[in-house]
Amino acid sequence: MQVLNGHFGVLVSAKLNSDGHVAATSSEDGTARLWNADSGEQLHILNGRDEIDMLAQIKPDDMQRITKFVYSVKFNQDGSRVLTIAADGIARLWNVASGLKLFELEGVGYDENAAQFTADGKRIFTTLINEVKIWNAENGAELQVLKGREYNFNLARFSGDGQRIVTASDDNTVRLWDADTGKVLLELTGHTAEVNAAEFTQNAQKLVTASRDGTIRLWDLANFQAKVQIDYARAAELEVLSPEQRDKLFLSQQDTAEMAGQNACDALAAEPFDTDNPNFRKIKYQEIEAKQAIPACRQAVAEDSHTIRYQFQLALALKQDNQYDEALQLADQACEKSYAAACRLAAQLVGAAQGTPANPSRALELFKRAATLGNLAAANELAQLFWDGLNLPDDHLTIPVDRPAALQLWDNAANKGIPQALAALAQRYELGEELPKDLEKALYYHALSAKQFEFYGLNDLAKFEASRRGSLARRMNPELVAGIWHKQVIPWQPTQ
Repeated sequence: MQVLNGHFGVLVSAKLNSDGHVAATSSEDGTARLWNADSGEQLHILNGRDEIDMLAQIKPDDMQRITKFVYSVKFNQDGSRVLTIAADGIARLWNVASGLKLFELEGVGYDENAAQFTADGKRIFTTLINEVKIWNAENGAELQVLKGREYNFNLARFSGDGQRIVTASDDNTVRLWDADTGKVLLELTGHTAEVNAAEFTQNAQKLVTASRDGTIRLWDLANFQAKVQIDYARAAELEVLSPEQRDKLFLSQQDTAEMAGQNACDALAAEPFDTDNPNFRKIKYQEIEAKQAIPACRQAVAEDSHTIRYQFQLALALKQDNQYDEALQLADQACEKSYAAACRLAAQLVGAAQGTPANPSRALELFKRAATLGNLAAANELAQLFWDGLNLPDDHLTIPVDRPAALQLWDNAANKGIPQALAALAQRYELGEELPKDLEKALYYHALSAKQFEFYGLNDLAKFEASRRGSLARRMNPELVAGIWHKQVIPWQPTQ
């Protein structure tokens, strides 16, 4: 047995690291200390306050000890870091091997549970009155803030998988939060006094809570009603999610891995709506780095003149660089060889008078050719023309309104996952334009369009569609919304 001597005040907390060879202690003397648990040797004094005299005896009536008190020490999963919580409202992270302070987290509560590591040690969460903050354990960056409105937090805990947070509050309520978005997924009511403790089971399917009402309650998060409320909360969420959040929830995301056959031209200028090139990572047009893409695609064309997509992608990069004449020439050549996306690009150039005088009639023919060849983005643009109609007397061009034709084009493009077409159908159902007003179908199509805009990296449009989805969801019965979300939106995949 080892006796660890060195603190000048009452010991408050003691922990062993995961392998049992290092001990951490904290005391009213304002320090935490690290020890060799095998030999009893003191390794490091963790002193977060420069004004503390390490050699001075801390007297019980010394008022300074109120701010020097170190409540708790906690190791991370692998024992390489230790977290201290002090009465000055600061949590400090230390390197166990060196004893050096890595960073401080301010605004922490005054008890041993006010700061915790997640199970994987990658995040730290702190609690103070009506805020729970989540921090990056590598650099101390603030990741997320959970805000209580009319209530204060007594405790917060992460689930073992790091996806959810449970909070116990003084308004007698337990809340389940999404750790990535910071949104409430579920509120559990039933306690008749403030809730002081809450813990997940290992599989995060159940919660146990304890309250000042003298009861302990077990909550089943896998039951139907809990799932309904969680799905509803996700459907009503307004924010566009990050790729990591989409992966953790349900949204498909594009495969960004290098694929066999992909060269520099594909990597730098593959167009999202190019239906002749479904296999490669796609680049949003506005993100094409023309100065890099142009030489890469010129080289690809020189080495393989038979692969028409290189010619199209070179034209796309040239358009981004405002080299319209050559872009149109190459797009026309690729269109003549029946490359659908090139026909659409040529239509856009001709319609905008880029590289040629404006010629709406020719632009329309090029859009039609692109759509006939299977380019769904062009079909969507044609659908909008048929919906609105077009009359250009000076160009002797008239497109009569043909809404049944527009709906047919949108329906086909929507089934193939074109987000603009999904959004168009959502609007039609929401407003009752040429289709029966049906808010359930509107919600469904808004959800799908947000999902697909995210897939293509068009986040501003995704955010708008997500806001429409959320607005409709909050006007509907939660069980109905959850049913649409779980049974229709999540399993949906575009047809091939």
